[in-house]
Amino acid sequence: MRSSTGTGLIELATIIAILAILATIAIPRWYGASIEDTNALDKLSHTITLAQYTAINRGVTTYITLNNQSYQAFAQMTTGPQPLSQPITITQPTTLTSTTEHLAFQAITGLPVEPYTIILMATQNYTLTIDSLGELTITTAAEAI
Repeated sequence: MRSSTGTGLIELATIIAILAILATIAIPRWYGASIEDTNALDKLSHTITLAQYTAINRGVTTYITLNNQSYQAFAQMTTGPQPLSQPITITQPTTLTSTTEHLAFQAITGLPVEPYTIILMATQNYTLTIDSLGELTITTAAEAI
């Protein structure tokens, strides 16, 4: 019979796997970002990108309507507004505030009509800024300090 005084490879691999699983759960929470925050942020940034992309490729003015709890992208066609996305509802307690109710993007260039700032208030507050060149920047309250 052999006596083992050290840790074997299987035990070490098991411990590393457990730590990896715990890290994937704990690290986002440690930095204040929940899965819901990340989903809301992703959906909003994808909707902005969709509106810019459509303005460039279809050559039409696009816009996003915003209120505290929902937003939706539209293309301004000759027959009237055409939805580009389904209305997206923000779940409580997350809310949106914006410098305007409509984010408009110019036909062909996809540039915003004016710079915009959107604040997504969730577990952590996120500020989405769209500058005059159409660049989307996302910052958190912690990064602004």
